[in-house]
Formats: sequence, structure tokens, C-alpha cells
Amino acid sequence: MLAGGTDRTSVVLEWLMAELMRNPRVMKKVQKEIGRVVGKKPQIDMNDIGRMDYLKCIIKENFRLHLPGPLLVQREISDNISIGGYDVPAKTRLFINAWAIQRDPSTWERPEEFFSERLENNRVDFKGYDFELVPFGVGRRGCPG
Repeated sequence: MLAGGTDRTSVVLEWLMAELMRNPRVMKKVQKEIGRVVGKKPQIDMNDIGRMDYLKCIIKENFRLHLPGPLLVQREISDNISIGGYDVPAKTRLFINAWAIQRDPSTWERPEEFFSERLENNRVDFKGYDFELVPFGVGRRGCPG
């Protein structure tokens, strides 16, 4: 579990750095925000991070586009259910394609683009309460890390 967590973290950070290099306008905007919030302090603290709204947008957009795992952990259906017009019998293993959810054109405008401004003034969060952004799963079945 520890190795899986560190591997996924490094992959997501690499994608974030790649997106910032591909989008110099975004890089400059977040650098200005960090300079404004942190100033000349030698160290960033948790209070500073809470005031960096654009940085949060960039991180959420990176999770949307480059999530840690494309498929969420499989689940077994306990009762017969109906999903989207399909009848699913009990004991069926269900895989959730989070990659497709986060690139759904009916939810996201230009879903293949890294566009962090789409999340400014947007309540969507990656904690599993908003089903259009689920990089770590949903609710009590979400990633414990």
C-alpha cells in the first residue's frame, strides 16, 4: 500500500509539472499567486496554502485530467439493481471508469484540455462528494491515503 501511494503521487506530480511547462500562462499566474501570498517568508505554511485558490484549481484540474488510477477499486453488487437502463444482478463485479467520468463532454467543456480556470468559483472537489471529479473514489469507499 505504501509503495502504491508513493508511485501514484510521483506520477501525478510529474503530470502537474508537465502541464505547467506546456502552459506558461498558467505557470506565471500561479507564480504570481505564490509570490503574493508567501512574499519574502523563507517557508510556506498551511495557512498560506489555504489562501492559494488558483493553485487549488490547478491541482484539481490535474487530478481531473491525470487521475492516479483510471479505474476505481472494483466492487461487488450486493442486490439486484438497475443502472442506466441495465439490470445488474447481485454478485456482479463492478468497475468504475473514473477516467471516462472526468473526461465526459456532457459535464466538462473541452474535456481533453488542461484548463484550470474551469474550476475557479466552482464547488467541485476531489474528496468524493462531487461525482464529476473522483480521482480517489467516492464516500466511504474512497482511498484511505
